[in-house]
Amino acid sequence: MVQIVCSVLDVKANAFATPFFVPNRGMAVRFFGDAVLDPNSGLSKHPEDYNLYQLATYDDDSGKLESLSTPEFLAKALDFTTKGQTWKE
Repeated sequence: MVQIVCSVLDVKANAFATPFFVPNRGMAVRFFGDAVLDPNSGLSKHPEDYNLYQLATYDDDSGKLESLSTPEFLAKALDFTTKGQTWKE
């Protein structure tokens, strides 16, 4: 099965966290959103500092890991919070 390899970029530190593997982008975004909304998570304390990216694909049948030429943006942590919402009247 081919999985995607994702990581959270800390924009203040300009560094990616340890990558994680998920079956698809939808699940990656859901896991990221859940972490952002968890008050015990570091992501929830400074959501403006974190973005989710896909870095690669991984085939667990062959063991082949293929990096993307550039990381692909998936989501902003801020978008999962009320701070990131635009209010319209």
